[in-house]
Amino acid sequence: MNRKPEFHFDRSLYHSTADVQIRFNDIDILGHLNNVVYFSLFDTAKAQYLHQVMEGNIDWRRVETVIANIDCSFIASAYYGEPITIYTRCCEMGQKAFTLEQVMLNSDTNEIKAVCRTVMVSYDPDRGTTVEISDRARRGIENLEQRAFPCRPHTQSFNSKRLTVNETPTQIDVNNLFKNIIAAESAAVASIPAGEGYAKALELILEHTHTRHGKIVVSGMGKCGQIAMNIATTFCSTGTPAVFLHPAEAQHGDLGIMQPDDLLLLLSNSGKTREIVELVQLARRLNPNVPLIVITGNDKSPLAQAADVCLHTGGNPEVCPLGLTPTVSTTQMTVMGDVLVVATMTAIGLTAYDYSLRHHGGYLGSEAKKAAAR
Repeated sequence: MNRKPEFHFDRSLYHSTADVQIRFNDIDILGHLNNVVYFSLFDTAKAQYLHQVMEGNIDWRRVETVIANIDCSFIASAYYGEPITIYTRCCEMGQKAFTLEQVMLNSDTNEIKAVCRTVMVSYDPDRGTTVEISDRARRGIENLEQRAFPCRPHTQSFNSKRLTVNETPTQIDVNNLFKNIIAAESAAVASIPAGEGYAKALELILEHTHTRHGKIVVSGMGKCGQIAMNIATTFCSTGTPAVFLHPAEAQHGDLGIMQPDDLLLLLSNSGKTREIVELVQLARRLNPNVPLIVITGNDKSPLAQAADVCLHTGGNPEVCPLGLTPTVSTTQMTVMGDVLVVATMTAIGLTAYDYSLRHHGGYLGSEAKKAAAR
């Protein structure tokens, strides 16, 4: 059996909506909205989006954008008489092209009907060639989306019939890119909100690991999981017992690693990661009083609301061209984990000798033993 495509819809990301009507002659012989008509309805919403971007000053008789690629995922059937709303946003913008993501749903039930992604290229009808997106159009998109898009080559090629992802750009100023990324990530780290949460987190860690002799159970999914694993192993090597628990495996028996005096340290940039939210529910069913420390980029999320201590990254945008790949967020989480580890090391008075007992091998082990001998 074919599974329906999964799509996680965050309404807050979309700043353009269009209510569209399904007409009787849009229905096919099975009583569904005809597949071809979906594209027509999405086009109507695209036109409204561009009208907003250009603040109504647009000449529809002069075509200055053309479609290079369009992809539609049909998720649920739509029927005559259903109230339909289409949400549109720009999710990527390069030098000559931008990608619109659109979600069609029933405005009463919020059932998603289809998702469409369209790559649109800026076009000069006089010369018959693609051109760079105008400053006016770029500003209009950024104002509507309430975010800045880095000016860069688009991730798709528009010179072939079949668009290819990850085509090597013809020219990249790597040195400038390096400086921009370092500056953005440094600024993001510097902007991490301070507050009483770190002192409270340290208090919980010390109480549960060095007074009650429990451990820190650290978890995260995806890239956050890799950062969580690093935090857990760093705690271990510096005198504080910790383990990494994979949130998916927790549902298949690994939750049994948790003991009554343990505490949870969970990482999720969105604060909505299903496996992590479910882990909280399962852990508190096992131990209703288990303390929860959360590191997240969304301090209004379900995970943040459930936490005893919420450490907020600040929610800075990612530096990746798509604004999606965990980059800034994972850097911030790594640093925030380092703060907790170093604060705990300092509080328990960890010595070089103590460190050498736990980190015997390798260069660090050798250096620790030398330091302990002095």
